[in-house]
Amino acid sequence: MKNQPIVFRFLWVGAIALAAICIPIVSIRLFLALAAGVLFALQFRKLSPLIIVFLVIAALIIGIGNVIPRFLPLPVWGFGSDLFRNFAYENSYRYNPEVKSSDYSKLIKADTTVNGAPVVIVRVPGVKISFDKDSDKISFPSLLKARTSGSQLTFEAGNFPQDSAAEIVIGSKTPLDRLSLDVSFSEISADEGVFTVKRLEIRTNYLSFDGALVCDDINVTTNALDWRGSFEAKEARMQSNAASIFVTVRGMENLVLTAQVVYGEIKYLDRWEGSRKARITGTFGSVTFMKPKDSTGKLELQNSSQMVSLQIQEY
Repeated sequence: MKNQPIVFRFLWVGAIALAAICIPIVSIRLFLALAAGVLFALQFRKLSPLIIVFLVIAALIIGIGNVIPRFLPLPVWGFGSDLFRNFAYENSYRYNPEVKSSDYSKLIKADTTVNGAPVVIVRVPGVKISFDKDSDKISFPSLLKARTSGSQLTFEAGNFPQDSAAEIVIGSKTPLDRLSLDVSFSEISADEGVFTVKRLEIRTNYLSFDGALVCDDINVTTNALDWRGSFEAKEARMQSNAASIFVTVRGMENLVLTAQVVYGEIKYLDRWEGSRKARITGTFGSVTFMKPKDSTGKLELQNSSQMVSLQIQEY
């Protein structure tokens, strides 16, 4: 019993190292490797020889994470492992236990169009979404099944390959009230112009978002999150096993981010009065919040873990 706490600490180190092998985002993988090495070194009094061990652990984890998928029949999705899908995704509409190898590297291009709709729902294996500011149509591969019901347009897999991603281009001229994704793999690119939607709902194994977003409400559940760019939203709720988020925000009154590992920087571009809130729940990580010096408002940070570092910097 005396050694039990030490055993548990080493189990934590092993768990973090295993997560670093499987996490799809390189920056988070490196952070986990460093965390595993530091926690390992802290278990001993003489740290000097363990610095070498720490560096070896970091190098091995990163190397093994890149080499294992080439030689072992691990089921993969996107850029990571199905270990995470089985852990947190089995209740999803898109969960398919028969799919053992789906890297979604094959993109099936859009070859047909349909009129846009206020509500768009996507239920396919993988999707890459972009936007066309000069169109009011939605382009998609003809292998998908498109079904219209009132103001709602639903895309379903039909005969679509389980190991591929569908290209969907949404015309921005049709106002979008709600975009809902229930997919295994998703990439959203809003590099050209601003993507505007009232409500964004995403449930996926892997989400990569890059670009500008204007939204009233964001709700994301994923295993791996890589979010970059900017967004304007009153409220955002994000839940992920691993999250890398480097964004600028406006009007963000309430942010809730839950992740086992979280790493990022959130920069507030606007000024406000009163109070805004950000609640971070996680096991390990570091998040920096940037706030304008001349803003009279208060930013309240809620941190449920001593292992997640939260700090506010003014600029």
